[in-house]
Amino acid sequence: MHNAYHALTRRLRSRLDDRDAHSALERFAEDPEHARQELASHLAASGACEDDAILDAARQLTTLAAAAPTGGVTVNAQHAQGVQTGNHNTQHNTFGPPPA
Repeated sequence: MHNAYHALTRRLRSRLDDRDAHSALERFAEDPEHARQELASHLAASGACEDDAILDAARQLTTLAAAAPTGGVTVNAQHAQGVQTGNHNTQHNTFGPPPA
């Protein structure tokens, strides 16, 4: 997904033709809620919204993001001893033979 994101932003930067538009793209990456309208204006003015290569890159990123796991990780702890999942845990283990 990282590569797809950078491919999209590279295409956008090449399409956006002034420093203000590039700054809007950077602000959007940091704070999407507050920079959305400004970036949308620059994208519309530059024609990026109709650029097939940009639209394809955006679709690819959207597809990858939709398929990405959300929330946490999957842990297979079969035959494990002393396993903890989560963050900021403390555990003290004394290992012996596996249970019969």
